[in-house]
Amino acid sequence: MDELEEHFHRNLQRVENLLALYDTSVAKAKGRKPVMSGDLLRSAIVFLHSTLEDLLRSVEVRRTPAAGESVLNDIPLVGVRGEKFALGKLAAHRGKTVDAVILESVAAYLERQSYNNPEELAAFCARAGVDKGMLQPFFGVLGEFMRRRHQIVHRAVRDEGSGSGHHHATSISRSRVNTWLEAVRNFGIALLNEVLPPLAG
Repeated sequence: MDELEEHFHRNLQRVENLLALYDTSVAKAKGRKPVMSGDLLRSAIVFLHSTLEDLLRSVEVRRTPAAGESVLNDIPLVGVRGEKFALGKLAAHRGKTVDAVILESVAAYLERQSYNNPEELAAFCARAGVDKGMLQPFFGVLGEFMRRRHQIVHRAVRDEGSGSGHHHATSISRSRVNTWLEAVRNFGIALLNEVLPPLAG
């Protein structure tokens, strides 16, 4: 198994471990669950998103350095802010090959790259030279998943509603998290099948 594939599946297992912990400690309790009991599910969502982002970045680091000029023009030289740089900025890279400088620049750029919606997934496909049509069927459910992760991380899942029985945080279901887990798994498998060389017969 390729290291990239192995790392992806190992991270998915860590998400599954969080869900198993929820199943054994929370899910069996009767009645409406308190808000805090869903925090294991919310943690699983955040880590699942990290798993997806780690896979996407890793694929880009492998593939973007070989991209054409139009793609590389959008990536700044490592250590330089802004689109243009003077020739003297290359002095810091003396002794390196052009390929090495491109790889360092791509890696530094991707450290700040995030993937928070289907549009950014489409941009990933363009940069990494991946067939968008093959991955697009996953964009809808992944977009929903990413919106929920954004709500958890940036709004602490605050629920603006009011009324009897109202909780201060939006609810989350185990089945929905599992749907998102399977979507990320299937998206990742499809992507890995596209970018990894076939195993020797």
